[in-house]
Amino acid sequence: MKNILIISATKKTNYTLAKKLSKFLLELNSSTTVISLEDYMLPLYTDDVFDAKKNEYKDTIEILTKLFINH
Repeated sequence: MKNILIISATKKTNYTLAKKLSKFLLELNSSTTVISLEDYMLPLYTDDVFDAKKNEYKDTIEILTKLFINH
């Protein structure tokens, strides 16, 4: 069985579409996980922001990295 991570940028229309896609993929015998990036506190990426805030966002980055690797 495939394990698919569906990432929505917001919890509005994109998230609704992600949930519909998840249901469709379940019918095709795929395991899915749906997440919204709104649930994770991360700044827009720039080198300056990353260098200044990397310790502050370390836990969030580790959580998302594990999700990506496991899917």
